[in-house]
Amino acid sequence: MKHVSLAITVLVLESGLLLSAQEQAQLEMKFYAENKAISMGEPVNIEFAAKNNARSPMALDLGLNRQGAFRFDIIAPDGTVEHVSAPALLGGSETLVRINLVPLAPGETYKQLVRLSQWYSFPLPGTYVVTGHLAGERFDVIVDSAFTITITAADANRLRVKCEQLAARALDPEDAGGFDAGIDLSLIKDPIAVPYLERMLAGQPTARIAAIEGLARIGTLEATDLLLNFVGRADAEDHSRTVSRLVSLGRSTRSSAVRERIRAAGLLQE
Repeated sequence: MKHVSLAITVLVLESGLLLSAQEQAQLEMKFYAENKAISMGEPVNIEFAAKNNARSPMALDLGLNRQGAFRFDIIAPDGTVEHVSAPALLGGSETLVRINLVPLAPGETYKQLVRLSQWYSFPLPGTYVVTGHLAGERFDVIVDSAFTITITAADANRLRVKCEQLAARALDPEDAGGFDAGIDLSLIKDPIAVPYLERMLAGQPTARIAAIEGLARIGTLEATDLLLNFVGRADAEDHSRTVSRLVSLGRSTRSSAVRERIRAAGLLQE
């Protein structure tokens, strides 16, 4: 599949100083989509890559959790434009984050997954045009080129297969991609994902965190009941996280049944 690259000359911070013009020209960066056709409800992931073509090392500042410097302009199929920046960290303020700076040795390429559906909901079927930025306190570079992602109509069977695949990977202790699979599953907002997230509640700590976040995000009565049942058997950390998410859900939900269920459990103050 052809990659649509965003080659740019960018101002990058190294030890608080802007790189020289020569160093900037020797830093090759791009955003691209491996999968450019995705059915509605599936995770939308893209890649970021940076290559140091210089003869000396560089340090690239990507902002908080190595994504805070990313910005995207997204044109929807109906022509509306959204300017999106990094979402809140999955798991809240207690989540561990990656160091901002990415060291690049001469000739080295750094690659990073960007979960774009965590930044933007892709609410309509059709083709979206995405343009990437890198921005910081002392620089803001708009990338000229753009790439497209096509969202096809919802397909329940395809989404179930995707959920099954992600859950299996998330629960496999030998799978190096299990952590990422768990996060991807937690970002699927369709209730189809609920039974797969339920399985993850019995998994390793990272799988349980993803399951708690995913069930709270879906927020149906079934998902709420699973979280309420899990509270009684969770360890201290999972208990605290689950109660916090249930309280937030109870305050934000539009479902009176969900709100009353959480209130009946004594988690909402009158």
